[in-house]
Amino acid sequence: MAKRSKSATALLILDMISEYRYPHGERIVRSARKAAPNIARLRERAHAAGIPVIYVNDTAGKWESDQKSFIERCMQPESRGREIVQLLAPTPEDYFMFKPMHSAF
Repeated sequence: MAKRSKSATALLILDMISEYRYPHGERIVRSARKAAPNIARLRERAHAAGIPVIYVNDTAGKWESDQKSFIERCMQPESRGREIVQLLAPTPEDYFMFKPMHSAF
């Protein structure tokens, strides 16, 4: 694990871990596929610099989810977001939280 910085900087990755099962999901997943490699590179740079990486996601209405089962569900063959999640899945050193509404703020 990289040494953590004491700076007030963090990388937030919002709503990229998903099955993309909602209206217009296919259109949104096309855009997310384009952004995912850049986000993955940015995450690796944050890791190398010791900057915390924080994932924030909604649960698609399945509040009984935990991080592991949520990510496993998003990586199933029928999931539209599978290749994105394979590229961007949180590492053990990352933080992950669920948000109760559309916004985490």
